[in-house]
Amino acid sequence: MSPSNRSRPARKAPYNKPPTTFSEQVNKLVSRGLAIPDQSKAEFYLSQLNYYRFAAYCLPFEQDHASHRFQANTAFDDVLNLYVFDRELRLLVLDAIERIEVSLRTQLAYHLSHNHNTAHPQLNPELFYNPIIYGASINKLEGDISRSREDFIKHLKNKYEELQPPIWAVVELMTMGQLSKWFSNIKSRADRQAPRRRCRRRRRNRPGPAAPGSSAPASRRAEWGRRSFRRRRPRPGPWSHDGCAPGRRRGHRVC
Repeated sequence: MSPSNRSRPARKAPYNKPPTTFSEQVNKLVSRGLAIPDQSKAEFYLSQLNYYRFAAYCLPFEQDHASHRFQANTAFDDVLNLYVFDRELRLLVLDAIERIEVSLRTQLAYHLSHNHNTAHPQLNPELFYNPIIYGASINKLEGDISRSREDFIKHLKNKYEELQPPIWAVVELMTMGQLSKWFSNIKSRADRQAPRRRCRRRRRNRPGPAAPGSSAPASRRAEWGRRSFRRRRPRPGPWSHDGCAPGRRRGHRVC
């Protein structure tokens, strides 16, 4: 194909949309069919959320994306509730990820240092399977250490002669992605499985709710808690006439 026959990229148009006030943003939503009974409330939330972010949560309620017309009987609170649900779910997920990340840091540092009797197992390439991944990981870690402004990193670098601080300090600089690369590149299967075995033991020994005045051991109390949870679990079945799943309270129905 000759260069003259090649398709040329479409010419870009200049962005000529002017900035709008919060009141104008509310009027634009109303003109597109969104029911807003309290415009002052809508202006307040738009002043906190940013119209561009709020508009992303409007997409499931639109008839078509070209005209941005809303479906019939769509209210401002419908879009706002979707945003609140997404925010709360995101916070719950981030909280769970943070717990996993902290635990993985602890287990990685603890088992590598104890199993190999050294405070700097990350400096021993023989403990890791892929030398290319190890080289990239150790170089990234070295750069993070040199750029770190953490007081504990500066203290360890200035006081001790080793190339890096001990592993229980440097793991605090690793992201979740870096932890995953270090953990998956460990050569010894025993080193990789030690954190998993410890987590399984913790789940088995986690105490459950005890009956008042019960002197049963923690493992038995945990089993009672699991049994009581299984009894409370609703059985699968057809939805009732009011939209509630059998065995669930009316306030917890899924609409």
